[in-house]
Amino acid sequence: MITGCLQEKNNTYYAVLYIKVDGKRKTKWIPTGLPVEGTSDRKAKKAFDQIRLEYVQEQEEIERKEAAERTRELIEGKQNPQAKVLFINYLQKWLLQSKPTLARSTFNGYKTMVDGRIKPTLFCSCNRRGNRWNAPDRNTDGNGTTA
Repeated sequence: MITGCLQEKNNTYYAVLYIKVDGKRKTKWIPTGLPVEGTSDRKAKKAFDQIRLEYVQEQEEIERKEAAERTRELIEGKQNPQAKVLFINYLQKWLLQSKPTLARSTFNGYKTMVDGRIKPTLFCSCNRRGNRWNAPDRNTDGNGTTA
């Protein structure tokens, strides 16, 4: 939501809009073109409301176009290049990047989890059935017979 107020500056009314961008509030000053002298507060407020409404409509149109573009790309099959990164490669890269900020024991624990649990689970000798990948049952020898 875009909020704002009416301000006087250099003997002219300005519409001051407060816009949230990336979680931070940005201020945008837009001149109304109305002089402070000889303009009623009601007329200045009406000009402010009109400017705010136009700005909101512009922002909604931009968001609508961006959403339509993203939808079109998904339909056409275009993908983000980062979407092709294997999960295990992402985890290993994250682990190396996080190492300087982690305690040694925390890093070692994460590394053990990735190398000892996650990686073997992802790269087990799986059987493909339909659209699912099924890992061998822990209670069987892999051929369906109980060990």
